Amino acid sequence: MLVRLGEVPDLGEQNVTDATKTDSCLIPTCISDPKSRGLCHSHYQSAWNAVNNESTTWEELEEHSLAAPSTGTGRKNHILELLEQRRKAT
Repeated sequence: MLVRLGEVPDLGEQNVTDATKTDSCLIPTCISDPKSRGLCHSHYQSAWNAVNNESTTWEELEEHSLAAPSTGTGRKNHILELLEQRRKAT
């Protein structure tokens, strides 16, 4: 499938839950291993930037099968954890 820059490929009947069971990124033209939310590192970073810039939401990306739901097992912010511990200690 050839996709032009800026186009969103038609995923047809692909289901996110089915797509996350595969060994490749959810983006149809990508063969890299998924790292987070069913996306490879490069595509996750692009999605994160779009969400961070308020161009879209994770929910919208999930709705269009361009990201899998969060599993909640990502990295924790260790600075915030330490801060919370110190707040409790004082």
